[in-house]
Amino acid sequence: MIESPGAAELAVSFFCFPPRGVHGSADIVVRTSAYGIDNGYLAQVDEELLVMCKVETAARLAEIKAIASVEGVDVVQMDLSASMGHLWDLRDAMKEAERKLGRNRGSDSKYF
Repeated sequence: MIESPGAAELAVSFFCFPPRGVHGSADIVVRTSAYGIDNGYLAQVDEELLVMCKVETAARLAEIKAIASVEGVDVVQMDLSASMGHLWDLRDAMKEAERKLGRNRGSDSKYF
């Protein structure tokens, strides 16, 4: 539940190793580093990382561009239905978010 650009920055830090973040390293005992055999794991892990932040309140639509602009945030997922009081008809809110992000799929989109 990301509510601000500051929260997004904190979330990114939880995924990244120092000095960029605060994530602890157990690279010699995890499968992703081939249990320590892959010497390049720590050097490349930040580049291969995909960080998704989830915006869950309609009030945060005002912050969506700033949240998406945080360095390290790759995807902003929106789950606004509960905060808006309905579960299925979110087309207008999604179009507004895309407009704020500078994307317009058009009314014939298969997604909206």
